[in-house]
Amino acid sequence: MDMIMHEEAIGKSRFNATMQILHRLIKTDSNVVEIGSNDASFRGSSDVAEWTTVDKYGAPDVQVDINVPEVRLPFVDGTCDVIICTEVLEHLTLGTPFTREMERVVKPASRQAEAD
Repeated sequence: MDMIMHEEAIGKSRFNATMQILHRLIKTDSNVVEIGSNDASFRGSSDVAEWTTVDKYGAPDVQVDINVPEVRLPFVDGTCDVIICTEVLEHLTLGTPFTREMERVVKPASRQAEAD
C-alpha cells in the first residue's frame, strides 16, 4: 500500500499526526522496525540506515506471529532506535508478551511510537 492509500485507511488527520511524530523520532542513522506493516507501511516516509517491516501476513522483511505467549522478534537486545506499531495492538489477545518484546529490542535511550 502506498502512502496515499495509507492516509485513506486511517484518515487524513490521524495520518498527518502520525507523520509528524515519525519525522521527529526518525533520524537518517536510525534502525527502524515497523510492526504490522503488511498492508500499509511508512517505509517511504524517511531515508534511514535500516528499515525492517515485521508482520504475520503478506511479504514483510520478517514474518513473525506477535500474538503468541512466547513472541520473539529476531533482533538483538537494545538494537532498534524506533519501533513503529500502528493499528496493531487492538487486534492482539496477548498484548503483554508483545509489548515486553518491543521493550527488549528497543535501545534504552529510544522511544517507541505506539498509536492505536
